[in-house]
Amino acid sequence: MSATATATATEDTTPLEAVGTMRCSASNRNEAYLTVTAKTYENTLLQRDLVIDGAKSRGNAIDSDTVRVVLEPPEKWKPDAAAAGHGKQAASNASFSSDPFFTLFNQHPQKRPTARVVEVVKHGPRRERVVARLEAWDAGRGVKNTARLSPIDPRLPFMACREPKDNAALKAAYRKALQRKTVDENGKYVPPPLVKARVVNWKENTAYAMAEIVGVLGEVGQRDAETVALLANEGIDITHPENFPAAVDEQLAAAVGDGEHWRIPVEERTKRRDFTAKRVFSIDPPTARDLDDALHVDEQPDGTFVCGVHIADVSHFVTPGSPLDDEASKRCTSVYLVQKVLPMLPRVLCERLCSLQPNVERLTFSIEWRMDAEGNVLEQWIGRGIIRSVAKLAYGNAQALFDADDAGAEPPDDMPVEDQSLVDAVRVDLRNLRRLAAALRAKRMRADGSIALQSNNKLSFAFAGEYDEVSGDHCTPVGVSRYESREANRLVEDFMLLANRCVATFIAHAYPDRALLRRHAPPEQEKLTAAIGTLVESGKVDLGVLASLASLPASSDVHAVSDRRALSRMLEQLRVGGGAAASIDSETAGLLTNLLTKPMQLAVYFATGAVPEENWSHYALGFERYTHFTSPIRRYPDVEVHRLVQAALDAGLRGSDTAGMHLGHDTSPAAVDSAVAAFQRQLTLEDRRADVEDELEACAKASSLRDVDALSVVADACNLQKEASKRAQEASLKLHLVLMLRTCPLQCSGLVCALGAKHIDVYIAAIGTERRIYMEEMPGVTASSSDRKLSLSWHDGDERRAAHLGEVVPEMAHRSMSLYASLGANETMSVMVLPADLVVGARVPVVLRGRLSGEPRPDGYPGVMDVVCTLRVAP
Repeated sequence: MSATATATATEDTTPLEAVGTMRCSASNRNEAYLTVTAKTYENTLLQRDLVIDGAKSRGNAIDSDTVRVVLEPPEKWKPDAAAAGHGKQAASNASFSSDPFFTLFNQHPQKRPTARVVEVVKHGPRRERVVARLEAWDAGRGVKNTARLSPIDPRLPFMACREPKDNAALKAAYRKALQRKTVDENGKYVPPPLVKARVVNWKENTAYAMAEIVGVLGEVGQRDAETVALLANEGIDITHPENFPAAVDEQLAAAVGDGEHWRIPVEERTKRRDFTAKRVFSIDPPTARDLDDALHVDEQPDGTFVCGVHIADVSHFVTPGSPLDDEASKRCTSVYLVQKVLPMLPRVLCERLCSLQPNVERLTFSIEWRMDAEGNVLEQWIGRGIIRSVAKLAYGNAQALFDADDAGAEPPDDMPVEDQSLVDAVRVDLRNLRRLAAALRAKRMRADGSIALQSNNKLSFAFAGEYDEVSGDHCTPVGVSRYESREANRLVEDFMLLANRCVATFIAHAYPDRALLRRHAPPEQEKLTAAIGTLVESGKVDLGVLASLASLPASSDVHAVSDRRALSRMLEQLRVGGGAAASIDSETAGLLTNLLTKPMQLAVYFATGAVPEENWSHYALGFERYTHFTSPIRRYPDVEVHRLVQAALDAGLRGSDTAGMHLGHDTSPAAVDSAVAAFQRQLTLEDRRADVEDELEACAKASSLRDVDALSVVADACNLQKEASKRAQEASLKLHLVLMLRTCPLQCSGLVCALGAKHIDVYIAAIGTERRIYMEEMPGVTASSSDRKLSLSWHDGDERRAAHLGEVVPEMAHRSMSLYASLGANETMSVMVLPADLVVGARVPVVLRGRLSGEPRPDGYPGVMDVVCTLRVAP
């Protein structure tokens, strides 16, 4: 969340102040940040982090607190390693900006501005949700008559707590924790209890915040307890309780009963377009139950195509201000964990009445286009509809057909279409959709310079048997693989992007002061340039190859290669392979993709009336307008967008970008007369809006649309919940991987992507992500850095003690090869012999192990739950 930056004086000697939300680093407890937003000389917004360096500068503030900071003098700022040596210079026209922050930033472009907290303005939500290990203090380090709380989130500080007074269960857990031995008689780690706590106070001039225990969650390392803990750490246990409120149940019971006998009301049929005669089908993951979207396509005699995107009409059931609406707006999103889903909506809606299941009529918000074979939209219609899907296809069904077509083989005969007479027609539809999606994608990459940020980093776990997705109980992972996004996935994505873009344009024209859009700011260019420059200088990748990937002259410099359109072409080439990408192995391609996308900022929801129009665009997609419309079952912003669309339609706007006449297949006299009348009334969106200004406002009130302030509150809440959901999903993936790696470590190779004085960042292609190797995790090994390299050697006399560090016993190595075979790991790569020099891009042998929260590191200090990566080295 951005801070509100305000200068307290105009004199150069007076420090600048800013107020905003403090964010603590997850990798460095001594560092925190506060984002200020400054106006450039072009009147666009520039966001920059102020670094709050050290506990003294942070004071008694905690992650998520709203704080007031004072900017320190530039001579105290920290060097910016990302900017150094890569041409970041002071902007000569910075003086044209009246914003003092922007002026200072540009006067010192190769430094990171630092600040110190002078006041905690408001306590943040993290004070109310502390999830921690309950432990006895280390000798001589504690607070008298207290135990220690070690938060599982490294962004929170260590805390002290006293024995609970009124709760016998909490008191028993407290006393047991104080008596606990950290290891048993065999030297095995004894996990401590996980508890939920809240900060009571943090007095001035005291080292630790005082907290109170409010619940015991279970034991470290127990999957169910760890799952409860990771949800509580993000506050999702509060926003997504297992049961919906009684008022929601009562509303649903009155409206749809148990859902079994619900039918589309007669009055709804008169308001909607009937698509039930169309060959509509969905394409989703095989286990999906909440089917948000479906497609249809008809080839026309003139060679054009009529394509439809049909989205579940959740807003029909979730009426503004109702108990169901209130609950959905609190949850904001469904949360997807490895073993279960925490839905935004009750299951009778998300899995049944809203879900676009086959062979039943369902209500939709639909968009239909007529387009040519090159993906150019000729006509467009937006409105409410009714569909009857003919099939629920999995991505694998569509991909199998495409693979067979590419190989010149017979199409697979396992297409899950109940009416087998439609199978051939559905295959033709899939081929047409594939062709159009490819055209849309090429056009988006070419004309808009869209950057593909999707990756194959997500892991998919196999379990010992069937498991209950609702409870998630009693399922143990027995295998893991990378989830691969292929052409069938991208086909659906291409049409959803087009739908979201068209709707964004429509609602932004209709309600420029209260539309809910999604924007994406450009990355910090110097970080992007520095990442490319470091990789080129290491010799791992030739700059000419990168230029070729970006379709640029071979003489292009690093700055040209880091341009958005160049990035778009590079990432697409790395994804599809061939051409210049053929000279880059898959491991290096993964590293490159990771480095090029890491500097990207997060996209956010916003209300149009709260942000200047020049900042509405989406950098990665290259779109001037973008929103979320296509997943209302699992995203609350989409529900708000549906309401905006309907209010605009009710006011008389037509969801069309062109003054075209669309007849569909109905050529009866009545249909022709109706289409001609609509054609004569139809104007451009801008002109038409002027005619219906009063109607738009009246329909906004009738539809209970939120004003800009209320919508901004919703947008902020959705941004926070989206990130919390993402972190919970990542934590769930990490938990299951850690539990697997504890029983069977993974030996593989990695590519060095960054070097520090005390750490090495390695890209692990096997799991599609970066891991950091800390030198303190490697006893007996010393490191020294110089001239863009890190030299590793043994401490004197330590060769015998640390020989074959990271080695795995042969029988476990054999099991590892079987268990992780689908990850493509190179388990047979030999150990690294020291001494050795490492540079960015070097391939190194590593071993991945799972470590529980609090389990001692090699240096004796307790660690956080993590996938621990170490080099496999030998003397």
